[in-house]
Amino acid sequence: MEWVEKAFKFEQRKLILRSTNERILASREVKSLILGVNEIYKKNKKS
Repeated sequence: MEWVEKAFKFEQRKLILRSTNERILASREVKSLILGVNEIYKKNKKS
């Protein structure tokens, strides 16, 4: 459930993305969260 908790915390944060660098970092974090949650989905789907 680690990925789900991280995703929930990310969702609850107030993001102010003023610079391109901040947007890139947020985008990378979201991609990582999506891939992590996707792995959980794959494992549960096989079970």
